[in-house]
Amino acid sequence: MSLTLPSRKTTIVLLGILVVGFVITTTRLGTMAESLLYVGYMATMPILFGAVVLGGVYFGVKHLLAA
Repeated sequence: MSLTLPSRKTTIVLLGILVVGFVITTTRLGTMAESLLYVGYMATMPILFGAVVLGGVYFGVKHLLAA
């Protein structure tokens, strides 16, 4: 099995990701992106917790009614 080079499209996408990452880490965009990630995380966790609780109640009631 010999190693092959990635396709041109894959190479361009990977280089684009590297350039975007470099720009974000070397400018103030990094701190803005970090704060957006924190806000997104703080908004997502209560929603996921509520979904898990509601799912547990739903399937618990469904199980009890089926028995």
